[in-house]
Amino acid sequence: MGNGIRGGLLMGIDLGSSFFKVELFDADLHQVGGAAAPVVYDNHEDRVEMPVADCEQTLRRAIAEAIQDSGCVSDDIRAVAFTSQAQTFTVWTPDGTAKVPFISWRDNRSFPVNPVKELTEFGNHCSMNECLPALTVSKLAGMRGLVEPDDSVLWLPTWFVMELTGQTAVDVNLAAMSGLYSLQSGDWWQDAMKVCNINQGNLPQLRPLGAVAGLTHDAAAQYELPTGIPVVLAGNDQTAGAYSAGIHESHSLLISLGTAQVVYLSIPDMPQSTPGTMRGNYPGGRCYQLVADDSGAGAVSWACSVLPGCANPADFDRLAASAPVGCHGVRFVADGPAGSGHWIGTDHPQAATADKARAVLETLVERMGAMVDNLNQMQAECNVIVCGGGSRSKLWRNLLAQRLERPLVCVKNLSPTMGAARIAREVLKL
Repeated sequence: MGNGIRGGLLMGIDLGSSFFKVELFDADLHQVGGAAAPVVYDNHEDRVEMPVADCEQTLRRAIAEAIQDSGCVSDDIRAVAFTSQAQTFTVWTPDGTAKVPFISWRDNRSFPVNPVKELTEFGNHCSMNECLPALTVSKLAGMRGLVEPDDSVLWLPTWFVMELTGQTAVDVNLAAMSGLYSLQSGDWWQDAMKVCNINQGNLPQLRPLGAVAGLTHDAAAQYELPTGIPVVLAGNDQTAGAYSAGIHESHSLLISLGTAQVVYLSIPDMPQSTPGTMRGNYPGGRCYQLVADDSGAGAVSWACSVLPGCANPADFDRLAASAPVGCHGVRFVADGPAGSGHWIGTDHPQAATADKARAVLETLVERMGAMVDNLNQMQAECNVIVCGGGSRSKLWRNLLAQRLERPLVCVKNLSPTMGAARIAREVLKL
């Protein structure tokens, strides 16, 4: 490692859906300060938008508080790296303003419009196997005419890269998730652009994952950042979090028991498109494969709201642990939104509330097991790292270990911000 970072710090920025999180790290990736600021939304009917000025203010606040927390000054920062949620975008006009607020991936205004019928072999091009309503391509197809010939579609991290460097760039990891980029050709996808009535000039420059988008210019001072430091593109938050755990080094499968359940695997080559999975670029020339399930800790939170004696997840865990294996035939069916569902088999004479609680975990474990099976990449020697709020449940972990027939290594927190900083350190050879 060179001496360029000695006496200086790396800043990792995670543009999440709920918070913008900023953390500062030393050369050995030890955190020296951090802060998080909540994202401001403007919700009305089926629209979920983030006002651009509010997002800028949110990031300024998070950066300022992180610097203050670290005790450093802005000139101590040697590089900035962005990781982000995917899909959220705005449209930038030639006069230098945003035509619309950031349109969140949660926005449903284009829900009835889905261009999948016009885009053949969608999964062969995109990270996703099917064209979901949350994807940028679906939203732009539903708002044809929004983007005029001289406008630019800018994703959330692209906007801030432009703010800091004057360059409009996006890495291929995030681009492949949008539905507008082709993993086959390694470029913007002509058929998808045609469906949205846009052209290549409307889209940012494509850069490799981990590339330097540019150096900060004078406008970076508005974010309390120095001029002349590199801004690195660190992909989506799941990838950056996995990279922070070094799953590529330990040959590990990463399982996140968060609001949703996620399985993430780093592999040498790009996998084939498979129903129910996602794929894309991983740092170091590797690739990833991912499976996600909306039902996770969100199902536990919902169960806590409807089951007596479950004021919090700890109460739920104790109650579930008191039920026998099989739950006296009670089964949980996760068929509602945000992890909600219903129970069947509750007519057993010994069925109790505890059985309902345990049944939730047994269902989640089975769903997770099926997700791991779907990856079809897990070998006998593969380690399993588990993280997320659900990993604090001893019963949940034990049930999952039994289902996967291997021990689990539990980590308290994966850090997309640290993963972003690590990508920057290694790409810049600092």
